[in-house]
Amino acid sequence: MGDAGFPDWVFARAGSVIIAELKREGRRPEAEQEAWLRSLGWDPEQDEGSDAFLDRQLRVYVWRPSDWMTRKVARAFTYRRVT
Repeated sequence: MGDAGFPDWVFARAGSVIIAELKREGRRPEAEQEAWLRSLGWDPEQDEGSDAFLDRQLRVYVWRPSDWMTRKVARAFTYRRVT
C-alpha cells in the first residue's frame, strides 16, 4: 500500500506530468488527499481548465464525472509547446 491520500492517477510523458484525484460529484478531497495535492502544487481556487494552466509541466487536477462531459479531462492531455 502507498501513502494515505496519494492521488489516484499519475501520467508522465515527454517531460510533462499529470496528477489526478478522482472524486464523485459534489465531493471534495479528504484531508490526506488535499495535503498531497497541495504539496504537488494544486490550488483549489485555480481554474484547472485555463490555457495558462495547460502550459505547466506538472499539472494537478481533481476530476469528477462531469469533467469528462465538458472535455476538461481531454484538454489536460492536449500537448502545447511553450514558445
